[in-house]
Amino acid sequence: MADRSSDMTLAFSLEALQQLADPAVAIDDAREWSQYVGAVSAAPNGALSFTKERRIRLDFFSGTRPPAETLYAVKGNYRTERYVFVGVDGQRDLAESRHWEFQHVEDAADRAGWALTDVTENADDSGILGRLLARLGSALDR
Repeated sequence: MADRSSDMTLAFSLEALQQLADPAVAIDDAREWSQYVGAVSAAPNGALSFTKERRIRLDFFSGTRPPAETLYAVKGNYRTERYVFVGVDGQRDLAESRHWEFQHVEDAADRAGWALTDVTENADDSGILGRLLARLGSALDR
């Protein structure tokens, strides 16, 4: 991320977290320059389930609320200078409609030094098959 201000609230979309090779490392790293870190998902409890399975601690998550409502509530409850949303294609409007800065996950990963998943073209990278193939690929690369 360009400005490593610690006075920042950072939110990841579930889809962005799924594109990171190691979301736990990314969240831990983000805590170094963010006061609050969380995740949102359109799927009820999607972000919570994803991060809980990986033992990732969040300051906030969307639960059953829609992402836009969560971003609005977070901005009202977590007072920081900046609010940055790390998302994927098609999510810029979500961030900007709630007055959050948008950062595409690929750009954020490049700036922060996070690895992205390398899922095969035939895999459904939004589902469990894609995640399993990504993990298998990572294990074979070791």
